[in-house]
Amino acid sequence: MSKRPAPPGPPPTDRSRAGDIGEFVLDAVGSAILVAGQRLLARMRQALGEGTPDDGEAFGMAGKQFRAVDTVLGPAMPAGDWTGTGSDAYARQNLDQRGRAGSIADADHEVHRVLAGEAYQVTYHREKIRELYNWLGELSQYTQ
Repeated sequence: MSKRPAPPGPPPTDRSRAGDIGEFVLDAVGSAILVAGQRLLARMRQALGEGTPDDGEAFGMAGKQFRAVDTVLGPAMPAGDWTGTGSDAYARQNLDQRGRAGSIADADHEVHRVLAGEAYQVTYHREKIRELYNWLGELSQYTQ
């Protein structure tokens, strides 16, 4: 049963089936408008694809690993007994490398954030479409 308010009258008959848009969908009968609505919802569901959406967790993990580079490179600065242009160049490159790793970590975290949001949206809308499809099926029993 959908989470939408049930139409008045007797409870729906058992016309459930496993179908194109998810488990236990209820087909509309007796109303061309409701059937057309279900066809449209089925096409919308197909546009959302199959399987579990990728939430970008690999980017989140990679971002953490790039962030860890800073803890390795941080202490790798020239010691007090190493001075001169060589030590200055080494320190500059170390700081630059830490900055590059931080930039990549920030980018990976942003990609993870975006993909996680999109994966949630796909999952959420698949469920809403399934609910609407079933709701139209429930309503159709009153149009026969």
